[in-house]
Amino acid sequence: MERRDGAPAARAVDAPPLAELRRLAAAEGCTPAQLALAWLLSPSPARARLAQGPQSGPAIVPIPGTSRPERLAENAAAADLRPSPETLAALQRIFAPGAAAGARYSERVGRSVGL
Repeated sequence: MERRDGAPAARAVDAPPLAELRRLAAAEGCTPAQLALAWLLSPSPARARLAQGPQSGPAIVPIPGTSRPERLAENAAAADLRPSPETLAALQRIFAPGAAAGARYSERVGRSVGL
């Protein structure tokens, strides 16, 4: 499925942060997908403010999709990762709200899902 609009301008904006994600993942000894999931699962002050108490769990629960058993195992392994504080801070900086460019879906796919 087409996930991004694929416009050259959007790719040009998105390429450097994705390259940095790949670099950080390699430094942490995991895949970029695992690092992204581990980041979402990690504690953060912003997510802690959203929690209702110490037993409430994470405020963000990523639901990665896959049709391949090996990717399922890879995604599940992300729950055991503990990225360094420096890596988490870098991800927060690199992927701040508004950092990505372009639409999530192409116009054609957007129409097919009712957007």
